[in-house]
Amino acid sequence: QPAVKRIVSLVYRKDEREALTVIVPTSTHPTRDCLAVPRYPGFEHVVGNEYPLQEAWVTIQDDDGTAHRFLIAAQYSADLEVNRSLRNVLDATPWQGDLIVMRGGTMVSVVNMGNAEFRQRAEMAVRKFLVESADWVIAAAHNNVPLDLPTQF
Repeated sequence: QPAVKRIVSLVYRKDEREALTVIVPTSTHPTRDCLAVPRYPGFEHVVGNEYPLQEAWVTIQDDDGTAHRFLIAAQYSADLEVNRSLRNVLDATPWQGDLIVMRGGTMVSVVNMGNAEFRQRAEMAVRKFLVESADWVIAAAHNNVPLDLPTQF
């Protein structure tokens, strides 16, 4: 029987002005909670399941050159409005839909977001995701096909 942890994360909602703190219910193995046995976040509990989710790991480097990983789960649909809160991260973003960002852990796959420093790094990861996914978003819209993103950025 899986255990459920409540992981503090950030959500960028299309109708908000900034990222909000959110709890993502996350299934874990009851006895082997480690990197080899990943946690399974319930993103749909936060953003619903009306639109498909794109999940990707984004790695950024801090000023010291240390790598930090973040898991981004984002809904995209041409039927949705451009996300206002993401415009504060990247002004020209064409992203239409909600986006959740979770901090990657060193011993387990995802962990609580942590302090303001980690929130700032999470925003860096979101910016990288938006910049590097933009060509895919534009191509999907132009060709009228569903968005299909890589799982690593």
